[in-house]
Formats: sequence, C-alpha cells, structure tokens
Amino acid sequence: MSKDITKGAKVAIFKEAEVKVGDTVIHYATSGKGRPLVFVHGWTNNWKGFIPMARYLYKEYQFIGVDLPGFGDSDRLDSYNLRNQADYLAGFIKSMKIKKPVVVGHSMGAYVVSTFYSRHPKVASHIILIAPMFLKNNKTAMVKVMGVMYRLLRKSKLAMSAVKRIVDTKRYTYFTAKHINMYKFDKKIIDETGFEGKLKASKEVYVDMGMAISKTHIDDLIENNTIPIDLIFGKFDKLTNATQARKLLDGRGKYHIEEVDEAGHVLTVEKPEETAEAVERLIEERD
Repeated sequence: MSKDITKGAKVAIFKEAEVKVGDTVIHYATSGKGRPLVFVHGWTNNWKGFIPMARYLYKEYQFIGVDLPGFGDSDRLDSYNLRNQADYLAGFIKSMKIKKPVVVGHSMGAYVVSTFYSRHPKVASHIILIAPMFLKNNKTAMVKVMGVMYRLLRKSKLAMSAVKRIVDTKRYTYFTAKHINMYKFDKKIIDETGFEGKLKASKEVYVDMGMAISKTHIDDLIENNTIPIDLIFGKFDKLTNATQARKLLDGRGKYHIEEVDEAGHVLTVEKPEETAEAVERLIEERD
C-alpha cells in the first residue's frame, strides 16, 4: 500500500511505499522523474529528513529516500551494524531494479554508503557523502568515547530505554542542535525535521549504530575508488571538516570536495538549496 504526501507548492508529491528485501520490509518514498538519486539518512532521522533538499531536486532527478532497517517505518532486526545495513541498501536497490543510481549518504548514512561501496562496488554509478566523519580527526574523539558507552548500554535493555527516552526529548534535541549540529540554531528547522526520525528509531538500532560508527574509518572504506566518490561539508561543522578530509584522502583516490557556507553538520536542513546545488554540480562534473 502506498500513500501520497503533499508538502505545498514547492514540493512534489511524495509517494511512500514498501518493498521486501528478503523477509524484511523496507519503507521508502519517491518524488520526481529522471536520474535516480538514492538518499540514506543519518543516525537520528529517516527519509523525511531529506524533504527540504528534495524540494530543489525533484524537477531534474528522481528522489528516492529509504528508511534503513530499524529506522522510520522499516522492519526491525535483532541487531544492527554497518555491514547488514549496507547489504540491505544494496538489496533495496536491486529489488527496486534501480540501475546505477547516485547514492547519497548523510552523517551516519555516509558510513552506511561507504560500507555499501566497499561491499558492493558495482551497484552505484556515483557516491556522494554529506558530512562524513573521520575518526582520525581529533574533533571526533567524543565519538570513540560514545562507542564505549554504547557497548555497555547494549547489555541492558533498561539502560537502552532510559538513554533513548533522553535522546528523544526536546531539551536534548535542542541542546545538541545548538551546540553540536547546527551553525546557527533554528528552533523552527528542528521542530520540522528533528523529531520524527529519532522517535521512530528503535533503541537497539540507535545503540548498535552508535557502536558501529565509533570504530569505523570511512577513509579506509573508500580509498582507491573505482567509481566517483565526492564529499560535501558544512563549512562550520563541529564534528568533521573538508580540511581534514583532504589531508586523509590525499593520494588515496580521486575525490571532489565541496563546502557549504553558513552550515554545520546538518547542512541538509540548514542550507538545503545550497546542498542540493552542490549535489547537482558534483553529478554534472562527473558526467
């Protein structure tokens, strides 16, 4: 069963539907026609986090936003890691018969898409990573500490539930947006895009994916790339940056890197038009 969502004059109709990958139901949404762009959301979001960007892409491209297992309205698994998420992404693309899409991942989604490339290098035609985090960057030392915390949490369902309840609160969401994720805090943007995804995510996927990203090096997954792999950063991202990416990737492959001004880690909602334009430029440069 599918349904249409209309978000006003600036947005096409989004058609939501489901497809089975093995025995697992994967929820997704599409809008527009043209070259397929498959979008993979971040750690505390679902496909709807890309609606602001889709407003600027659907006229030229087919937007396809997927809910990974454990997130949004997709089925739950017993456990989660980057490998099984990447394999479900590849299975989704194959089940949908999407030929050589451009695959775009934001934040945690960049980890999933990088792992997807390393395991399924011939499925996509082009990879674009938005705000990928590099663990060799000192600014992400906190991610490693969080990894230890999540390993401890995974041993207790009660503890996982307690942490998830805190993460889902408005106070926590506004705090992290103001001090970590956004260049300039905007409550309206967070109210519109910052809650549904995290509220629908299971506590298990939140903890398991936190563990997974805390010990994974994106640069190792994408080095010596055989297809175009490009990166987009918010110029004022507190978790990662273009300068660090250039240093780590120098001599290890062919990458194009863009920056979006006046944006932090969640540039997809802070500066959706500019981020969409960067995506379009990178695609055009590689054609």
